Amino acid sequence: MSGGLFGGPEDMAGQARDAVFQAAGGTPGVREDGPRNTAETVRDTLYQAAGGRLDDEPLIAQAKVIMADMLECEAQALRPEADLATDLGADEMTLINLAAVLEMELDIDELYEDVHGWKTVDDVLDSVHEQTA
Repeated sequence: MSGGLFGGPEDMAGQARDAVFQAAGGTPGVREDGPRNTAETVRDTLYQAAGGRLDDEPLIAQAKVIMADMLECEAQALRPEADLATDLGADEMTLINLAAVLEMELDIDELYEDVHGWKTVDDVLDSVHEQTA
């Protein structure tokens, strides 16, 4: 038996994600400066930034939504060359949490092993792409 509201895998992923937000001192589902990024908001922003053309794979686009939310940044900041630590303020624990949420939300395994090699946004997206290929 699975099902998000009844203790299935979807519910467990949501609980784990909420635990990450609470551990970071936030309220699950609510950012200090307003609502979290939604798929529509980030998709629209990425679409505009791409000059009206968005040809990302759906999983990569979803990974960007998760990254923007976890790193508490705007979608425009997720340039491929953006440095995770310097430009986006991510420390090692943030990257470990990001890997955990990406694994749960995108149903991929072993992403955690790549965290130490992540320096840029493109590194994260390359890892997601490799794990889903």
